Parts: sequence; structure tokens; C-alpha cells
Amino acid sequence: MNSELLENEIYYNENDELCLNCGNLYSHVEADEFKNIHDFIKSQQQKARSPYEFFEWIPYEKFEEVTQIGKGGFATIYSATGIKGILRHYNEEDNGFFRYDAAVALKRLHDSNDSFLNEVGYYPVKFKDKGVLRCFGISQNPQTKEYVMFLN
Repeated sequence: MNSELLENEIYYNENDELCLNCGNLYSHVEADEFKNIHDFIKSQQQKARSPYEFFEWIPYEKFEEVTQIGKGGFATIYSATGIKGILRHYNEEDNGFFRYDAAVALKRLHDSNDSFLNEVGYYPVKFKDKGVLRCFGISQNPQTKEYVMFLN
């Protein structure tokens, strides 16, 4: 799946807001089997009003030091590093988004493919309460084909 998905194209306007007129483009996914993922990410991106609220696809290969830290009846939790970071704000000098490095938690649901998007939808796009993890996006383990959400 990683080869079919393109990294996010993000449109910016002043005050670190995403350009609603341009739309928030995710990728052009041809295969029908990925249409639900594509549509879900696109709908989440359309809700974003700032880079920090942006929901994205991160290729699994960008995660490093993936280590299992917990396992329950419905999910397994991993810690990971190595991604370029979580979107923070637009840097006009570099003509790109500044990302801050952060360790993330990866949550893999057991038998995830059927109920995965429903579970992702329960996590907030914005920070509303302290102590509540926020879902920044999703990925797919290329070996197991299981989806993971990355949280911080």
C-alpha cells in the first residue's frame, strides 16, 4: 500500500491556517481496496483548521525503534521514533511545514481491517482535554498488512 500512497500535499495560507479554498489533498489512490482509507483521510484533512490538526498518512518505513510496550484483548501498543515529526506550523523561509520530533505510540487493533476506521474516528483531531491522546494519522505495516494509528 505504501507505494500507492503519496505523501501529503498541504496547502497553506497566512496565520498557519490550511487553505480551505484549495482543499487539502491527500493522494490519488487508484485501487478500490484503498478507497475507504483514502476517503477517510481526506475527510479528516478537510476538518483541519491548522497544521497541528492535520491528519496524515505516514509510510510505516519512516518509523524507527518500534517496540511493543503493551498488549490487551483488542489492541497492541508500540512506541516508535524516527518520523520527521508532527506538523506544527508553516515556515515561510523554508517554504514548508516545521515538524517537531516526538516519540509516538502506535496502536494496532487485533483483526483491525474491519473496525479500524471506526476506532480512529473516536480519537480527537484537536486537543480538548489534557491527558487524552490525539491521533495524528495512520499507517500500514507492509509485512502484516495491518493498520496502525499513531498517537501522541
